[in-house]
Amino acid sequence: MAENEIRPEQVDSTVSTLREGVLQIALDRAVGEVDGWQKKLAATDNPELVPISDNLAALSTELSRDPLDGMVIGGLLSTLGRQVQEVSGTGTGKPIADKLESLSRLLASEGGWVSGQ
Repeated sequence: MAENEIRPEQVDSTVSTLREGVLQIALDRAVGEVDGWQKKLAATDNPELVPISDNLAALSTELSRDPLDGMVIGGLLSTLGRQVQEVSGTGTGKPIADKLESLSRLLASEGGWVSGQ
C-alpha cells in the first residue's frame, strides 16, 4: 500500500470518533482530526479528493472561529458526507467503500444535527 493511500483503519478511527457525537469531541482533537485528513487527502494529488480536502480546510477554519457557527459547521459536515458518499463509488473509494459509506452517513447525520436540520 502506498504511503499516501487511505487505509481502512484510518477511516475506522474517524468513524469511531464521530460516533461519540461531534459535540462530545474536544475542539483541539476535532481540529487535529480535520487537519490530518486535509493534509493526507491533499498529499494524494488525486483530483477526486480535492473538493473534500478543500472542505476540510474550510471546516478547520470554521472550528478556529470564536464563536463557532453551528449552521456553517453543520453545512460543511453535511457536504463532506455527500462528497465521501460520492467517492465511495469511484475507483478511489471502492476498496474501502463500506467504511466510506459509514463515514458519509455519520458526517451527514452529525452535520444535520449540528445545523438543526
